[in-house]
Amino acid sequence: MMSKFSPAKILVVDDMPDNVRLLTNILARRGFELISAYSAQMALELLQSVLPDLILLDVSMPGMSGYELCQILKLDARLKDIPIIFISALNDIQDVVHGFSLGAVDYITKPFQIEEVIARVNTHISLYRLQRQLLVENQTLQTKIQEYFNIDRDLYNDLCQAVPNQELEIYYQPIVCILDNKISGFEALLRWQHPKRGRVSPVDFIPIAEQTGLINNIGAWVAQRSMLQLSLWHKIYPQLMVSINVAGSQLLDPQFIAVIENGLNVTGVSPSQIKLEITESDIITDVDRAIYQLQQLRELGVKICLDDFGIGYSSLSRVQEFPIDVIKIDRTFIQQKNWIIANIIHLLADSLGVEVIAEGIETVEQLTKVRTMGCDYGQGFLFSPPLPVKAATDLLAQGFLEGQFLSQ
Repeated sequence: MMSKFSPAKILVVDDMPDNVRLLTNILARRGFELISAYSAQMALELLQSVLPDLILLDVSMPGMSGYELCQILKLDARLKDIPIIFISALNDIQDVVHGFSLGAVDYITKPFQIEEVIARVNTHISLYRLQRQLLVENQTLQTKIQEYFNIDRDLYNDLCQAVPNQELEIYYQPIVCILDNKISGFEALLRWQHPKRGRVSPVDFIPIAEQTGLINNIGAWVAQRSMLQLSLWHKIYPQLMVSINVAGSQLLDPQFIAVIENGLNVTGVSPSQIKLEITESDIITDVDRAIYQLQQLRELGVKICLDDFGIGYSSLSRVQEFPIDVIKIDRTFIQQKNWIIANIIHLLADSLGVEVIAEGIETVEQLTKVRTMGCDYGQGFLFSPPLPVKAATDLLAQGFLEGQFLSQ
């Protein structure tokens, strides 16, 4: 261990007291600070007040298994980055792969060699502390970025705490099938209820998140929560889909694919019912790398939606290279009644063999026009504004959107 650091804290979770005693004795002699838990539930209670540098986690325990505990921890913004090493007698390759897919950094099979455990513990604690050191340096850099972009520092500092303080909420706006008026899915939209400022507009806080890099962690939280909500809806509405907005920096982040894959594994939702919305302008910042990332995401089975199409700068020849499944006609063309451009975009989508969503529909006239064009889906305040979970669930229970303005 590196001497300039205080002793590293290790949480050992195992229902067998002899195993806990053996590991704690071994590691304590090497200078580590040990914390013990004899069940997953006990570990959860300890983690409310203790933040270890590493968790040694048994798999097979009564009640909640180690796998289940790992899933819970990876959905907690405060605990998700703590490295987890599974220690288990389960040595089948499928068990090992499953452990890694849940976010564990290592998997040690019993009976284990003492020196092997120590070596792996040292390695992962060193990596974890290096990551934390880099995080501090990144925060210093973010302070400089705030000054450069003239960012509201108080709002930025509050935004840093918005996820752990549970101030962020996801609203859901229906995406409606034009042919039968039924809700095919929702777009997940982030909202922030500030304890002092009240409702903060996304126009005010999303740019701050994107400019300072906070969007990566916030976006990961949105993706996980949206997939979790979809899994709950699927118990009654198994065909429902959800669209999740992805910022350019998220898409280019090497860890983003793992975020989506972990969300799929944890929630069990079908990848084909997840649509990731990326704007045209975000793709063109680094086209080749963006295309590679999109291809990797499509290999997971998720669908890619090109958002705000028509207001960016990509050429039609490059659009053909984008691995996409859906094109959204930007609300600007709908609300300004620029039907010629809207129709051209629809014809382009047809030639590419992708679906079309017209967003920003607010009047009967606009709905009539997009229906005449042959758009597959519509979205906008004419159907419904973004709704909190309960109101969205109530809307689903109606089966379809009623109203004379929707009549064919």
